[in-house]
Amino acid sequence: MKAYFELLKFRLSFTVAFSCVFGFILASNEVNLFSLFMLFVGGLLVSGSSASVNQIIEKERDVLMTRTATRPLPTLRLSTSEAICFSIICLVAGVAILLSFTNLLTTLLSLLSFILYSFVYTQLKSSRTNRSVCRCYSRCAATITWMDSSNRYNIVRSTDHVWYPVYLAVSTFLGDRLGC
Repeated sequence: MKAYFELLKFRLSFTVAFSCVFGFILASNEVNLFSLFMLFVGGLLVSGSSASVNQIIEKERDVLMTRTATRPLPTLRLSTSEAICFSIICLVAGVAILLSFTNLLTTLLSLLSFILYSFVYTQLKSSRTNRSVCRCYSRCAATITWMDSSNRYNIVRSTDHVWYPVYLAVSTFLGDRLGC
């Protein structure tokens, strides 16, 4: 069970889900606690799925680095097929929760965020562009929650002004530990 918790990169996924809650509260006139909770759970699962995919893709590289050598895949505490199944379950459950309790645009932006982190950021991680991709990925969380709570597309651009200082603070103090 602990290996799955580690595969989820719980601290990173929790931080992404927390940013969703933060954006939801900022954009809402009135907060429905159940909707807020479901957004948190769905966001945690989708983010955890992308963190799992990241580790699946990087398992050979993770063996070589001291910081990542003790992760579940390099230590063979989980097989690649177990990690893939776990990632799919988390993604499907997270998307189902978001689709059921938020709106279509929020769910689609969550999937975009999943794709950006799993397949773009992971591939560019070793290049100089990694911070820019991480910024784009982290902005998706704020945009997602702003869209969910307001259902208005015209204010999405304003989330950059709200979220970017938060991202800079988090990435400056916790960036290496969060994988940004």
